[in-house]
Amino acid sequence: MLEEPLSDTEFRRLIRNILEYGTLLFSRHARQRMKEREMTEQDCRNVLWAGLLDDCIFENRSWRYRVRTGTMLVTVAFRNEER
Repeated sequence: MLEEPLSDTEFRRLIRNILEYGTLLFSRHARQRMKEREMTEQDCRNVLWAGLLDDCIFENRSWRYRVRTGTMLVTVAFRNEER
């Protein structure tokens, strides 16, 4: 089970592992925002890989991590298999 909130180092290790070997899923809400902001899935992957962890907040029963570059922001939450 994931112990959240994650530190910057833990977040970076986990997100890079997911990007390399796992599955990144996009919610309907995320896809709507991507369309509004003219972002692609690859844009989101690039932000998650190279962006800076801006902050994390507990919202709607899960931790949400905001990652940003100079021009883009992506919010990610990890699915807990026990939920």
